[in-house]
Amino acid sequence: MKIPKKETKETVKEEAIEQPTVAIEPKKTSVYDMLIEQINKEQYSMLVYEALASWCNYNDWINVSNWLYKKAAEEYSHKMKLVKYINDRGWEVLIKGDETPNIKPNYIKDVFNLALEHERSVTQSLTDIQVEAESTKDRMTYNFMDWYLQEQIEEEAVLIDYIANLELSNDKLVFDLMFKN
Repeated sequence: MKIPKKETKETVKEEAIEQPTVAIEPKKTSVYDMLIEQINKEQYSMLVYEALASWCNYNDWINVSNWLYKKAAEEYSHKMKLVKYINDRGWEVLIKGDETPNIKPNYIKDVFNLALEHERSVTQSLTDIQVEAESTKDRMTYNFMDWYLQEQIEEEAVLIDYIANLELSNDKLVFDLMFKN
């Protein structure tokens, strides 16, 4: 007859060590792939705003340039919010190399039209993620995308307002001063 061991702290520790642990790998989905792509799009957005800001600076639109550099920093924060969300879900974040935007505005109005066109493409991408999240019943990502889409409404509205103000203003200095903080 086998005599059971008396349970002590040492035997409990030994048993705990001997038991294998099973790591549960989070399931990667089509939504995951889209989120990874969105991280790269947010990175690209940052570069778009930096390129536009640089053009404005070179062409003496200093206050507009400063505003656009702030927009670039905002795009970086959007990217990092996505990175944190993906990490919090237990997924690996894969950031690809930077793509260089080929942006060559000729006039200040081009700067705002290019920015608006770009923001609309970002809005579509975010909408696509939310639609995919809904179709795959990924409620967490669906709800997470709400913040981004609300942000996009604001982004587009601001650019539309600036384009309208630019069309009304014949004075470069007056328009540029609108961006002075």
